Amino acid sequence: MANPGELDEVARYRYVSFTTYRRTGEPVSTPVWLARDGELVSFISDDGTGKIKRLARDPRVSLRPCSMRGEVAPGAPTHTGTATVHRDAATIARVRAAIGRKYPEGRVGNAVLGLLARVGVGGRPRAAVVVTIGPWPAGTTG
Repeated sequence: MANPGELDEVARYRYVSFTTYRRTGEPVSTPVWLARDGELVSFISDDGTGKIKRLARDPRVSLRPCSMRGEVAPGAPTHTGTATVHRDAATIARVRAAIGRKYPEGRVGNAVLGLLARVGVGGRPRAAVVVTIGPWPAGTTG
C-alpha cells in the first residue's frame, strides 16, 4: 500500500502516464485523468481497450506525471502499483464522481454521454480502473 505522501502526490498530478504491460513485458503507456478515491486512485476507460485487456492478464502498472499528450519529463518520478477493472454501475458512478470533482470540465462530457445513452445513441461500455499504489508482488518485474 502507498504511503499517504505518495498517494497524495499521485492524486495531485493533472495527467498521468498510465503504463500497462504486454505479455512480452513491453510497456504501453496512455495519458489518463486520475482522481483519488479514498486510499486508491481511479479513472474511467472504454471497456475493451488495450489497457483493459492487458490488465486482465497482468495487474502491474506504473504511473508517471505527464502532459496532456502523454509526454513524460526527464527525471519524472515513477510510481508502481496494481490495478483492477470494475464494470459494476456503483463503482463506475463513484469513480466518475471523483473524476468530476477533480476535473470540472469532464462533467460536460459525462453529461453528454449520459444523454446519448438515454436515447440509445452511441455510448460504449465503460469500466472503472482502480489502482493501489505500492510495490509489485514479489517475483514480478516490469
